[in-house]
Amino acid sequence: MFEKLVELDHSIFYFINTTMANPVFDAIFPVYTNFHKLQFFLYLIVPLILAFTYWKARTKGIAIVLGAVVLSVAVDKFVGILKPIFNRSRPFNTDLPFQVIFRGDPQGGLSFPSGHAADGFFIAVFLGLYFPKYRYLFIAFSTLTAFSRVYCGVHYPIDVTAGALLGSILAWLAYTLINKIRQHRIIKAKSLIFLALIIFSQKSFSFEDPTHGKPFFPWLWQDQFKPTIVNGFDDNGFAILGVGALTTVAAHQSDSKVVEQNKKGHDLIMDRKTSKDFAQVGSGVLTAGIAAAQLVWDQPNGLMHARAIALTTISHVSLAFIIQRKRPDGRGDYLPFPSSFPSGHASSAFASAGALTYAYGWKAAIPAYTVATAIAVARISENAHWLSDVTAGVTLGVFWARASYLTYLNPQAQLNWMPIPTEDGLAVYFQHRF
Repeated sequence: MFEKLVELDHSIFYFINTTMANPVFDAIFPVYTNFHKLQFFLYLIVPLILAFTYWKARTKGIAIVLGAVVLSVAVDKFVGILKPIFNRSRPFNTDLPFQVIFRGDPQGGLSFPSGHAADGFFIAVFLGLYFPKYRYLFIAFSTLTAFSRVYCGVHYPIDVTAGALLGSILAWLAYTLINKIRQHRIIKAKSLIFLALIIFSQKSFSFEDPTHGKPFFPWLWQDQFKPTIVNGFDDNGFAILGVGALTTVAAHQSDSKVVEQNKKGHDLIMDRKTSKDFAQVGSGVLTAGIAAAQLVWDQPNGLMHARAIALTTISHVSLAFIIQRKRPDGRGDYLPFPSSFPSGHASSAFASAGALTYAYGWKAAIPAYTVATAIAVARISENAHWLSDVTAGVTLGVFWARASYLTYLNPQAQLNWMPIPTEDGLAVYFQHRF
């Protein structure tokens, strides 16, 4: 499968880089691909853009454009962190079965994902969300940038596709986060932009490739997920799951009573507004942001945190797909199937709280578990989840945080297990080392 994907990537690259070659494209795209570096762009186009933005949206429009540019610098630095992990050479530095036509200035660095595509689509989507009338124009410019990278021979199609997806997702997250911050008046937009300038004006981050030269996906499974799964299912791990299962069964007996009490709207543990606020905090953006920051400044603990969140999410989605329990208030799900059990908010919040506690001790445990508990209570209080959904979610988070910490310590697992297919179904083989 992977080999076929690479072959398709090379075929599309050859078509764009060689088959589509013509004098017009040769004149346009080597200039267009680095248009933002030209003095013409800096001294003429930028002032025109700012003037047009001010005419349309006054100072708010100027702040949005400057914010997009500043945040795109953060995106570019994040891409710089990802490139050593995937460690893919550029097309002209790769032994391909055809001659690569290189157009433009000499290029260094690595190929996947494309920084130009990520930056371009971040700005395009970010501005498009604020100025929807012009979103197709923004997307057109960024698409041409991505195309130019392939045509000039400095990126493969999959590089620019990944960059475009990454930039688009980060733009949506940034837009959502900024709106939430402005809505709750936590910090003014100008202060947010100033903070971003301070953080991301640094020339480089201290980042070490955690794969140590291994291919990314084998490293992800062999060094991260597999040992975490194996280490998690020891005696204490089974004890956590057993206690969690019993607690969930006991909580199930009170599911209907708790929902009916919440519907009455009085004697609530948490009022409606507060529960909605904590539900937004527990959406996953905060935990993902903390883990991402740790990967930059505290990589071992960042990997531990990321493993815990990733495996908790996989477990949550898998169980939700199998059980497909409807929510007590009948609201829609962000997944394409009913996904009330277990609570994703509670599981990710407690996975994050556990990872931070293992990393930094009681000083992190007090605020982390306080916020995680508030998030779990909020999901019950607003009838977004049954009581047993939340207890199951807490169990998942606690289990995977501990399992990820054991992988951080790199212990010798005492319990090994594997599924074995049989004629009548499936058996599970266990081996315990005494």
